[in-house]
Amino acid sequence: MPARALGVRIRTGCSAGSSRSWCRRRPTAGARRCSTRRAASARGTGVAAGVATPQRPYDDSGWKYAVMGRHRGPPVPNHPGEVIPMPPQHPEKTGHGHVVEGYVTRTYGGIPRYLVLNSARFLGPRWWHTARFTRHLLKDAAAITDEELEALLAYEWRSRLTAAWLIGVDRRERFRDRVGDLLLASEVGHSGGAYCFALARFGTHADAEILTAYLDHYLPRTDLHYDQPSALGALLRLDAHLGTHHADRFTEPDGLWDEWVKGAQRLGHPGHTPAEAHRWTDLQCDFANGWRRR
Repeated sequence: MPARALGVRIRTGCSAGSSRSWCRRRPTAGARRCSTRRAASARGTGVAAGVATPQRPYDDSGWKYAVMGRHRGPPVPNHPGEVIPMPPQHPEKTGHGHVVEGYVTRTYGGIPRYLVLNSARFLGPRWWHTARFTRHLLKDAAAITDEELEALLAYEWRSRLTAAWLIGVDRRERFRDRVGDLLLASEVGHSGGAYCFALARFGTHADAEILTAYLDHYLPRTDLHYDQPSALGALLRLDAHLGTHHADRFTEPDGLWDEWVKGAQRLGHPGHTPAEAHRWTDLQCDFANGWRRR
């Protein structure tokens, strides 16, 4: 189903701010180092290398560039239908200032929850904090209110990633449209895989339609490395669960998936097979299915 038929807004890419000259005369070595630091800060820290490295965990300055650092690729030309996202809204503005510390940055072995989720270290057999981390995740997924989840989804990538995991673990299907809109818009990096996890956990035909719409739009963009593997893995899991074949037209030999992988490898990203993407989604969902609230 085309993305527009689902009534969602799609962002087709991001462009980093152009470099600027900080001095008319040839600067000294010290001045050049200083201007380089200022230029990096103005562009959102770390964008030149394609890596988001904000100086502070929740600094909104330069957010348009910093949060998109993972999505490498050339700037996408503007077009009349492109929707420029609004800056993120801190939960404090809606009276939910506690949610970041309470749900996002809580630490386990010195590592904040959002990094544990993003790195998937809790899925490994050797991490000592897995049991405590999982108990807290299940408890928070059941306890967090819809209003608190909305506050997290309106903020930046760490909060959105955490919120999507909590939504998926508790299977809050009333957030399907919200999660689908965020996935298809792809406004920020790092959180798309969590949206795909939530849709895979919901496990319905409506979720398969959202994932299909995402792949229809983003697989032809071989110059963009977004969350295509996570979306395909989630769709393959839904196909296996629902007895459908939505992913077949993407994974046929020399089809959209193969062409996208070639493009991703040209950008320096590793290739992924459909089986690998499917196995990763199964690992996440089976982990969530295998625990019970305590």
